[in-house]
Amino acid sequence: GEHVQLMNLAKHQQYFCANRKVPCKNWELGCDVLVRLQNRHVHENVDDLLGPRNCVTFNGRQGFIALAEEDLEPPFTAEYWVYRAPLHMDTYDKVQRTIGLYAHMQLTDHTYRDLKHRCEVLERDVASSNEAYANSKSDDDEALKEKKTDQLILAADETQKAQIEDAVAKVKYREMLKAALRCIHEMVAVDDARKRPPTPGDGKDAAA
Repeated sequence: GEHVQLMNLAKHQQYFCANRKVPCKNWELGCDVLVRLQNRHVHENVDDLLGPRNCVTFNGRQGFIALAEEDLEPPFTAEYWVYRAPLHMDTYDKVQRTIGLYAHMQLTDHTYRDLKHRCEVLERDVASSNEAYANSKSDDDEALKEKKTDQLILAADETQKAQIEDAVAKVKYREMLKAALRCIHEMVAVDDARKRPPTPGDGKDAAA
């Protein structure tokens, strides 16, 4: 410690003493701990956070964790790490995913068109079988009419599902294509900036 005149002791304890209690520098984030000034660095140290730790990743599809505990009363602090790949890796990944989504879109489109054509054929068969049964009223024509109608109902249900899958595949492909093009344009802009020689104004600004 150090010797302090009695008349200055209160001022020293309040403003200068290394052993006085001060709030954590993260008080604005909810930490209400009072720590000794000389030990505050230990409380605020985050170097250990740089080491390997367990973590959970989410794919953005409404993932969550249920802790089976009571909700925490605020204030509290939560830590989130958002991984952003380098631009060239991100671009490569998005291009690859775009190609995969394009192939999937082609498949869903082909499936939907085949099922739609099948429904159109079955609709003509149902109309023909209905007409045949109306003319003959035979059991065989009635059985055929019911069979064709059941086939049409099943085919229509499959066609509707395929139509939805095809629409979803088209939306996913278009959105991923836009994201890939944005990355490509950004890479081109970065490359152009590297190739562009600095102007005299840039030099002056840098010197300033």
